[in-house]
Amino acid sequence: MGRGSYDSEDEEDSNIDPEELEEQLAWAEGTLETYEDEPVCREPLIARVTDTNRKFFFTEVKKTDYDGIWQDLCYGDREAMRLCQLFLEYYVEHTKKWIVVLGPEEVKKVRTVNSAVSVTQCWKEFIVKADGTVLEKKRHDESSRPHFWQLAFKGHMNQTARGSVVEMLR
Repeated sequence: MGRGSYDSEDEEDSNIDPEELEEQLAWAEGTLETYEDEPVCREPLIARVTDTNRKFFFTEVKKTDYDGIWQDLCYGDREAMRLCQLFLEYYVEHTKKWIVVLGPEEVKKVRTVNSAVSVTQCWKEFIVKADGTVLEKKRHDESSRPHFWQLAFKGHMNQTARGSVVEMLR
């Protein structure tokens, strides 16, 4: 069979009742309208422990306004960049888990972030999260300059970016 087609052993099952077809079309049109009313969710799935570490670091360790950090990065603020770099180091050093080992100790705590790719991925996820939440609101509130309130990666390893996001990983 050609691409996009399917086999059906029971041809009667493949025939759609006209009333059912009308219901399905009405449902599809109604659902499509709700998508137009709501922004597309661009938040990445960030592991709960990573998100907890992030919130703890900025609110408890550094006593900093987390939302303000992202806005300050849009301005190219050096202190915001330093805080984000410090967080990434904190993330590498303090993201650990217990593993079972052979020997008298039986278990030990080991770092779970062991590569630059992991750190880069973490940073990208935070940028996407901030861009889809905090900065999305700023773009909406200040619609005259939406590109100013944007931090984004393009591509993968050879990324070009807007704002100060690439400098963070150097």
